[in-house]
Amino acid sequence: MQQPGFTVKIEETNHTYTKFALEPLENGYGHTMGNALRRVLLGSLKGAAITKVKVDGVNHKFSTHEGMSEDMIDLMLNLKAVKVAYSGDEPVHATISVKGRVVTAKDIDAPTSVKIINPEVLIATLGKDAKLDLNLEISSGYGYSPAEDRTSDSVGEIVLDAIFSPVTSVTYHIETTRVGRRTDYDKLVLEMHTDGSQDGESILKDAASILVAHFGQIISPLQVADVPSVIKQSSSDSSFGIDDLGLPTRIANALKNAGYKTVAELATATDKDLKGVKNLGGKSVEELDAALVSKGLNRNK
Repeated sequence: MQQPGFTVKIEETNHTYTKFALEPLENGYGHTMGNALRRVLLGSLKGAAITKVKVDGVNHKFSTHEGMSEDMIDLMLNLKAVKVAYSGDEPVHATISVKGRVVTAKDIDAPTSVKIINPEVLIATLGKDAKLDLNLEISSGYGYSPAEDRTSDSVGEIVLDAIFSPVTSVTYHIETTRVGRRTDYDKLVLEMHTDGSQDGESILKDAASILVAHFGQIISPLQVADVPSVIKQSSSDSSFGIDDLGLPTRIANALKNAGYKTVAELATATDKDLKGVKNLGGKSVEELDAALVSKGLNRNK
């Protein structure tokens, strides 16, 4: 096989936009790489978002807050527009406490591990004597997570739809380029818009790494342990629990609430067993299986 010899050039870039040119590619590889990269960029990259909010004095999302121009639905939409950068695995909390003025994202008091990307975003407009106290939960995840996929055990806490992906849109097109006398090489021009939480070059490299990892499994597949050995290992190592799988918090909590505590128990759980777990949908089961495989394990379906 001929070793690929193309280059990756950044033709244009700013805070939320990057234009790449990959050339020269063998004829047909422009579409092959462009389509694969686009799909990964849009759905497989880790990001962060505000996932829950608790408003002091408000019990549900159809309420109003005295002295605030916006209702709770407007407040939720405004919070969804706030972009954050956070790479941790566990949810963190932030607060807002403002009286008698316009509230923007710069008023969010967050841990040092969290960066507010667009501090100018409007959150609420308060009257002269009105006060707004919010408690926010910031979580990391992948793609889009509707509010109904996540639950809250706290009275008055409102769950928000979350767009975790740092990439907002990706387009590509193919141009022809010349090398010597050949004029049939591809030039892949890829344009990516982001939320500004990560730089475009790093995002593209992360997407390529994900593809390499998947193709690597075809070339040099990892050996998957059989179920008995999984049970044996889990029984002898009490620390090998659900948290060691690195699952999203909502999935780990759903499994724990259903009584699952160790990987050994998950390894023997059938699809029928998991179907009865509250708040665990089909996509969540797929994420669970992927987490097990990443650890060299397989579930007994």
